[in-house]
Amino acid sequence: MDSSKAEKLKSLIYTTLSTMLSKMLFDNVSFKNLSTPWSLAACFLMGAFYVLSLYLWSNQYRFNRNASSVIIRRFISVILTCIVCFLFIGFIGQRDDTTGGHTLLKWVGLRVDVYVLASTVLALILTTILFAGPIVQYVIGSYASRYSQNMYLNELRSNQRADGEQQQASTQEAFNYSALDHLSYLLKSRLDVRRNLADLLFWRNYVISPFTEEFVFRSCMLPLLVAHLDYKYCIFITPLFFGLAHLHHMLEGYKVNNMPLKHLVAQHLFQFMYTYVFGVYSSYLFVRTGNLFASFASHSFCNLMGFPNIGELVHDFDRRTRNLLIFVYVLGLILFIVLLVPLTTPKLFDNYVYFNNLTSNIWRSF
Repeated sequence: MDSSKAEKLKSLIYTTLSTMLSKMLFDNVSFKNLSTPWSLAACFLMGAFYVLSLYLWSNQYRFNRNASSVIIRRFISVILTCIVCFLFIGFIGQRDDTTGGHTLLKWVGLRVDVYVLASTVLALILTTILFAGPIVQYVIGSYASRYSQNMYLNELRSNQRADGEQQQASTQEAFNYSALDHLSYLLKSRLDVRRNLADLLFWRNYVISPFTEEFVFRSCMLPLLVAHLDYKYCIFITPLFFGLAHLHHMLEGYKVNNMPLKHLVAQHLFQFMYTYVFGVYSSYLFVRTGNLFASFASHSFCNLMGFPNIGELVHDFDRRTRNLLIFVYVLGLILFIVLLVPLTTPKLFDNYVYFNNLTSNIWRSF
């Protein structure tokens, strides 16, 4: 009897797991069975779980986000969170037998086709255009700094030499450090593969964090909301969860750096604003391309660039250079606005997961 019960239990578990696996990977899934409040509650739950998972480890350094042990533990936490969220939305969704449905993998943007690379590259091009001003500013500013440093070092060397010809040659050596030399230096330093692969901060800032954040806050949330809400609301609602999820850094700043509360609040409210704006852009990219890797690549690039250094722009350049940089800033923004719609046209990427439902006249204007 016990053997028979055990066999039935094994059969039940096997049937349940195979049904769930089929539903999540092969069957078409719909989220229309959820009400709007329940969809929003599920989004909040996933966002809260993502943040809480960062602090579940019992460790005295868990508030020090740059400690190696904390970084590794958080890698494990957020990867497991992505798996849990994927299983969660697969579980709460219902099988969709209607024509034109989509699998869960397609809903979350995990596509494997020829359009993935194209949409990712175009998203990166768009984001690079948007950051044209900060990129040029960084190159000019770092070149001026390195050039001045070279001049200073050569001046120190030349003062130790008695030969005037050697002094002249040394000075000429500094002037021969061109902008192209500096650009080559920047690319080599940024693309040092061996150093980057061994750097936990590199993996956190440009791989694990952007990928897991995009998966949870875009891939897992947007499918739940688009079943009930107009798209113009969806791309503005999900970034709220994304922005709020970054406010936990206030706790870390208070615990580790002992920063004044007033300063912490101001700093992180500002961070919430630009994080929210980026979230809107990333949600737009995700819905238009149907590709998680497009928003992931843009997220990584934005992490690399950071927020534009307006203080340096205003105070550290002469008037001519500052005017040139302002022109590049404006030009990049204009080109970004002009190219945003044509470079993310869903038909370019054979994206009919979200595009088929774009019935709002307001959305069509995007």
